[in-house]
Amino acid sequence: MFEFAVGKAVEGKEEQLFGQYFPQVGPIVGSHGGRPVGGFQVLSYPAGSAEVAFGALFLWPSRAAYDALHADEAFKAVVPLRDEAMSVLNSGNFFDTGAGAEVTLDPAQTYAIVMADHPIEGALLALPAATDTQGRDFAGKTLSILPAETAPECDTRFEIRMNPPA
Repeated sequence: MFEFAVGKAVEGKEEQLFGQYFPQVGPIVGSHGGRPVGGFQVLSYPAGSAEVAFGALFLWPSRAAYDALHADEAFKAVVPLRDEAMSVLNSGNFFDTGAGAEVTLDPAQTYAIVMADHPIEGALLALPAATDTQGRDFAGKTLSILPAETAPECDTRFEIRMNPPA
């Protein structure tokens, strides 16, 4: 199961989010089988949606694993750090990975993530929304990732650039 999450930090709270929360939550996520695929900068986002600046893609073994993370007392203990440092968080947007769903994204290239009722032609990766997605914003949609220059202009397009591997 693939998770798409985006957000924005409160101005002046970036160190709290990136220097404290993320290093603490990473091992907790891993203990539940969650694996970050990569983080990214959001260069543009859909008109009418909340302003977001960054995001991440995660792989989860199941929705139950994600739910177990949110029930974990260690996770609950660090959530206030996150909540105080973020003005926007849109997470829990799940997509079915199916067999062999894999893509490598170059941090030097700009990509588009498009949410649509159907896969976008020419997509490097196209994943249908999971039936048990937590996020309602993209329920029933297909997440398509493609080079930005070939992506259609539409009102459900995020333009991103992947962060270099740590």
